[in-house]
Amino acid sequence: MNIVAKVRNNILVVLCCSLFFVSANTHAQELTPFRYQEDFSFLRLWGYADAEGNVVIEPQYFEAGYFVEGLALVATSSFALGEGTDYGYINPAGEMVIEAKYAAARNFSEGLAAVNIGYDLLSVPNTPGQWGYINRDGEIVIPLRFERALFFTDGLARVQINGKWGVIDRQGKQVIEAKYGEIYPFGEGLAAARSAETGLWGFIDRAGNEVIPFRFGRVGTTSLFNFDTQYFNDGKILVREFQRDFYIDRDGNEIIDEAAEIEKLMTAFQQGNFAVAYQLAASGTDRGNIDAMNLRAVMLAQGQGVSQDLSEALYWFEEAANGGHAAACGNVGLFYLQGLGVPQNETLGIEWLTKGANLGDEVSMFNLGYLAAQQGRFDDARPWLQQALEAGHPQAQQLLDHIRRLQR
Repeated sequence: MNIVAKVRNNILVVLCCSLFFVSANTHAQELTPFRYQEDFSFLRLWGYADAEGNVVIEPQYFEAGYFVEGLALVATSSFALGEGTDYGYINPAGEMVIEAKYAAARNFSEGLAAVNIGYDLLSVPNTPGQWGYINRDGEIVIPLRFERALFFTDGLARVQINGKWGVIDRQGKQVIEAKYGEIYPFGEGLAAARSAETGLWGFIDRAGNEVIPFRFGRVGTTSLFNFDTQYFNDGKILVREFQRDFYIDRDGNEIIDEAAEIEKLMTAFQQGNFAVAYQLAASGTDRGNIDAMNLRAVMLAQGQGVSQDLSEALYWFEEAANGGHAAACGNVGLFYLQGLGVPQNETLGIEWLTKGANLGDEVSMFNLGYLAAQQGRFDDARPWLQQALEAGHPQAQQLLDHIRRLQR
């Protein structure tokens, strides 16, 4: 039987409200669960098909998950029939290798799976049962004593005891006290935890030390499937504090989007809002941003948004230049050539212009050519002007043409 169309139309993700959980380390497998409904039947059973849509395991389960670590979690009964749900594990051959006797269960992770005995959704109020962990042989290796139990990651799993969350290791030893309102998965050695007292979020390490203060109103995004935003990734994580969302690093410091900040700075400057632009430039220089340093120096030199101060302007030009800012190198060169805020020094001026040109600043290239042309050194001027022309300087061609006319 080939049911390619049916498989493609009926592969479903199990809803989060189900007791059938998909582990965070689910891996793609060749066998895919599908749901099939016979004509005139209200039952829709799950089976497994291969990549071509061929049925490998006939539809017979009320729930069926993906294969994880070689086993798939399936349900052999359903609340829909007025029965409790029994979960077990099958292998790719469809053999029930771990008996379907659990009221709730999760996929295997790092060789262990969380299982529940006693959960009863039909009781009023429903009975939560107790969670523990089994190995791949179906043996209970961590006793069923938790109110809730999640998957293992890097040897640790989150569990709930007396309404609070803590962390255990693979031997069932509690390595982080169950005192938090919630704990997210560990990422890069840290986990977000919510204080049971204040409701605020902070971060703990694998030993339970609170390393980033509990001051955030939220961690991650608010989307339904936001699991990958709940832990550190590439050294950063999204948090909310005082209704403002931003990223922090593993030390709890805010990570600034420098490109966005410089764009705001340039927009304010170009719109003539110099007071705002200078404040943004000053903040940028405090962060060590060389673009902000260069523009702060420009505004100091021209008295835009701040009182004119050529000495301080030169200081920030030099700071940016020493950080490798090409245009700032050229600006330092002009200050020395013209004696602005510093004694005039043509040698230093040319050195700084040359640094700027070598870093790709077309204005420095043009100024070196212009200076050489003024001094009658046309053979020195032409190479710099040609480089400036190729780099896009709008006046380079005009000066090259002028030199050609002079040399006819």
